Amino acid sequence: MTVVEHRPPDLEQIPENEPAIFLAGPIQGAPDWQDEAYRLITRDYKSSDILHVFNPRVHGELSHGYQKQVHWEKRHLERARSFGVIAFWFAAKNDMLPYEKNRAYAQTSRVELGRAFGWKDFDATTQIVLGIEPTYRGGNATYFESMAAEYDMPVYQTLGSLCLAAIEQVPTSP
Repeated sequence: MTVVEHRPPDLEQIPENEPAIFLAGPIQGAPDWQDEAYRLITRDYKSSDILHVFNPRVHGELSHGYQKQVHWEKRHLERARSFGVIAFWFAAKNDMLPYEKNRAYAQTSRVELGRAFGWKDFDATTQIVLGIEPTYRGGNATYFESMAAEYDMPVYQTLGSLCLAAIEQVPTSP
């Protein structure tokens, strides 16, 4: 029952037969839901396989630069797509946190969700779990739900239920 967390900018090589979960969803303006998700996954993961959790949130300054951050996220999203689960959590915006003026909330996460559903359209084995906090007001929630309905995919309303669903969908090592 080993869960290993990976954060940017580290790009260590991970064996292809070890499952992974990518924590996708808003960072800017959102509470640190990723740390809570990692804690829940670590608590509830019972397999003897090693599980890698890709957490894109950086604490403090983005000292490695925007391009390295984007490269890290793309690489690990693709890794989770190949042998794992992409867990999207659309957390509600916290207006007490700093946020870039005139930036749409969760805009990158929305693009990533569309990309993940495109992967699923091409390869039905792509594992996606989707959760939307009931107080999320970042836009597109109804559209997200309709996308999920096309695949009979539930939409979770709590981070705990999303993490459990992600764990249940994690593939086992061959």
